[in-house]
Amino acid sequence: PLATIHPHFDHPRCARNTDMPDKKLNILILDGISGVPLGREIAETLDELGHTSTHFDCLQHRARSFYGLRSALSKAIDRHTRHDSFYCLPRLSEAALGELIAHSRPDVILVVGFIYKFFTPTSLRRHADRQHARLLLYDTDSCNLYSRRREFIFFVEQELPVYDRIFSFSKVTTRFFRDTRRLDAVYMPFGAKPIPLRRAQKEIDVLFVGSCDLRRIFLLESIREHVSVRGNRWRRNAPLISAQLN
Repeated sequence: PLATIHPHFDHPRCARNTDMPDKKLNILILDGISGVPLGREIAETLDELGHTSTHFDCLQHRARSFYGLRSALSKAIDRHTRHDSFYCLPRLSEAALGELIAHSRPDVILVVGFIYKFFTPTSLRRHADRQHARLLLYDTDSCNLYSRRREFIFFVEQELPVYDRIFSFSKVTTRFFRDTRRLDAVYMPFGAKPIPLRRAQKEIDVLFVGSCDLRRIFLLESIREHVSVRGNRWRRNAPLISAQLN
């Protein structure tokens, strides 16, 4: 599925890139969820397709000076002035973003997951426009914000509109972005790189690895006769999980 991203790169907003489907691209990947290998695997796949990619791990780069203190102070001020809003001080500086884009000179900037925790979305849009770069999002985590109303509204209203196109792993989310929010959204399920397996007797038919949330608990309860869960975050939610599943 990752290879199908390529035909979607072209967009009239970026005059420099009108011939993109016929050229090899320079792609900057801003990875907001590097705890999973999705961003790195997208970079590897694009390289295999003949493009040039730069993978920027947002989680591994040094935060701005006194970030923890400044973030706490900013949130306190925001709560005092706007009681029902969400505020997030980006971890990384706009200057670092400008230097990264100026150095890599991308045709396309692809955000994996989200950007608001690291850079201000409007700043990213401004730097992309200076470079005449197409700005795309691979939405992977918005469903995890459903229970955090203020943060989800912030993501929908402040981040999503800056993108030229949004890819989402979820048909439901894609329909919401496209039909309710009137955004350019495309359904794109996750791909996977094959993992060589040792020859051994199969003991497990399906293995799911992931943290615990209510959505996953409710889903797994429907097959609890065939599955068991392990891990600290699952134990913390023990009151919400049946004895058979837990």
